[in-house]
Amino acid sequence: MGSAVIAETDDLHADLVAWARVFLQRTAEPATRAALPGLMSAYHRSPDRYRALQDRADLPVRKALAERIASALPADESGTADLVFDILVARSLVRGLIHGLDDAETFCTRTADALLAIICAAGRPRPPTRKSTP
Repeated sequence: MGSAVIAETDDLHADLVAWARVFLQRTAEPATRAALPGLMSAYHRSPDRYRALQDRADLPVRKALAERIASALPADESGTADLVFDILVARSLVRGLIHGLDDAETFCTRTADALLAIICAAGRPRPPTRKSTP
């Protein structure tokens, strides 16, 4: 993602749509779509190269997204920020590789809906689990 950090607004959902749009646009670029399968294979064979890419590109963007959603999360929910980032990356990667920018706005809105639901759920108490009977 390089230096593509999204400008923050007062509307978390709109910001999540913007994040999804940037991620999708990057993965849907024809050159990226062509290169990703080979890069994934190369990184599998050379974990050090993947870690270098992660340090340079993934971690700063992950941190920026975590900072954006932090105010909507309880203080002890840092794992939720990682989950939100990982889902955003995974959905955008698969969608961009397979479908490109087909129906991009619907995809971005639905992705933001799901991410916001995860963020909101992080602040709610968990319902009691039902004990199973033998």
